[in-house]
Amino acid sequence: MKKLGNYLLWGIVILCVTVGFSALGSVGSSKADFSGIRPIQKDISYKQLAANKPTVVYIWATWCGICRTNLPIVKKVYETLNGLLGIEFISIEHGPSKTAKITSFIKKHTIPYPVFVTSDKNMQDWGISAFPTTLYVHSDGTIYFRDIGIMNPIGVFTRMVLLKLIA
Repeated sequence: MKKLGNYLLWGIVILCVTVGFSALGSVGSSKADFSGIRPIQKDISYKQLAANKPTVVYIWATWCGICRTNLPIVKKVYETLNGLLGIEFISIEHGPSKTAKITSFIKKHTIPYPVFVTSDKNMQDWGISAFPTTLYVHSDGTIYFRDIGIMNPIGVFTRMVLLKLIA
């Protein structure tokens, strides 16, 4: 029973720390213009998927080792949370990769979420300095939260709830 109590205590501590860090962030820091992104899958557009909706934007690169390590977590988060609370999930690949290389990567790793590409200028405008980066974007385009590094599912869910409450 004591061991169970220790696990429970540590679980609560981890949850509190995660929620605490999720509540911090660059709240309402800047607006993002996603009009310059282009889809890899031809039958989708940002406007159709996420314009005027709260959106989780996962920014990654095919050459990024951490992004590859993070891939199973991102897939699970997408499968579990996409559409939950009316929040969309998209990804933007960055790098010198050609469309054919990205398409091959998507197929090889069975990526279920929509993938877009963009320019270095957009990355600068959005303040992206490391990969992977996850942006939590309000329906009006304001970036409310930003995570850098491996995705924490509890943090993602917490920020999604906060994003929905703000919306």
